[in-house]
Amino acid sequence: MDAIGRVLSTRDLLWAITTYQSGLREDLLPTWGLAYPLRISFARGNVDVYLPEWLTRFGTGRLPALIECFPAMKVPVIGFAIQLGRVDVLDAMRRHGYIQHSYDKLLVQAATCDQVTVVHYLYGIGYAGNVKEAVRSARKVFAHVDTIFASCMVEAISKCHVPLMTLLIDSCRMDKMVVQSLVRHPRGEQALHVAIQRRDIDAIELLESLGASVAWSTLLHDLVWYRPFFLYLVQPAPFAGRWFSPDIHGRSWGDTTIARTDTMA
Repeated sequence: MDAIGRVLSTRDLLWAITTYQSGLREDLLPTWGLAYPLRISFARGNVDVYLPEWLTRFGTGRLPALIECFPAMKVPVIGFAIQLGRVDVLDAMRRHGYIQHSYDKLLVQAATCDQVTVVHYLYGIGYAGNVKEAVRSARKVFAHVDTIFASCMVEAISKCHVPLMTLLIDSCRMDKMVVQSLVRHPRGEQALHVAIQRRDIDAIELLESLGASVAWSTLLHDLVWYRPFFLYLVQPAPFAGRWFSPDIHGRSWGDTTIARTDTMA
């Protein structure tokens, strides 16, 4: 049966059939390889390759004929339109009744793909919800918004940018587990290391509250710089307070000057 199917679906034979019999029009022949059941698994990964050229040549007006001949193409065409921001294709599919009951899912997918024009189009044609809800749904389903915020958070952590870190945590409501996983990343450790060197109390307190820590190997590589830290670590005070509390001579433990061990007695 496979051999028969391959023979019957060859381009030359299809051309002869459509030439002398009532069959597929010439403009639909290029889509045969996309929608024919024997090739459907191959087709789904190639719609975005063949469809743009087909649409450029024949336009959206032939989409109804395409769906009528190949019903399996409906979902790939809609997905293609959303992913590439083709509002014209989406509008043609809607006008012919192919996406009547899928606005909510389409809105989430459009928000996930960063296709703002598609989001506003779907909202404009009567979606019952709103754009913010769509983005929130996209975040919940695909974690896409968290991915964007995570990239910003990594950059903020690496630069010890406290205002940006605070904004991302509070205003954007980043998930606590996501933030903690980021600060426990090597960049979080590096950020805390930099914050200590800069004596940035706010950055240290924020990073420490999120679970950041400096590895012992990082501390040991510069024993002279961190000796006051080792000496004062056992004191029952917050991390930032321990690090920046002045000794009896008015110096901070973060100073590069090595504190006298007898002051700890």
